[in-house]
Amino acid sequence: AYADNELIVKLTIFDAVGHKVFSYDVTDQLNPVFPQEQKISYEGSMVGTVSLSITDHYFRENQRKLMFSGILALTITTLSIVMLTSLLLRTFLKTPLMSLEHLANEYAQGKYDNHLAVDYSEFTQFVGALRAMGDTIQAQMRTLHHSNKKLAEAEAKYRGIFENAREGL
Repeated sequence: AYADNELIVKLTIFDAVGHKVFSYDVTDQLNPVFPQEQKISYEGSMVGTVSLSITDHYFRENQRKLMFSGILALTITTLSIVMLTSLLLRTFLKTPLMSLEHLANEYAQGKYDNHLAVDYSEFTQFVGALRAMGDTIQAQMRTLHHSNKKLAEAEAKYRGIFENAREGL
């Protein structure tokens, strides 16, 4: 039964005088790793010796398979997490980001007076800053428009004075 075990690469049994009684040796195929020798006793007297060597080849092979399985499982798990994260990000961030994009496009077109309503609390500070920026831009535009209007009125007034003057100035 021991000779059929794949871990045993060498099994030799000697009688009390040292003659080989049984020998099993496949050390040419597998390297022996753990050689052991033990005396055999029967009713207090030594009747022989057994020498046994086992290999770690099958342990290493099983460890390699286990490592491969672990790496494969880790890779599949990582890919699943990445794909699920990508799906969730696209699903849950697409709408808020589209809302921000719409808002930015409105501002880019000069539409500052729209009521900014964003349903996402994460964007409250951003929308507040955008509102303040829009109010400032509108106030500056009103001031500029008012200044341009006054300038045009003053220019028309002085042009009228020069054009309607009877004598050269």
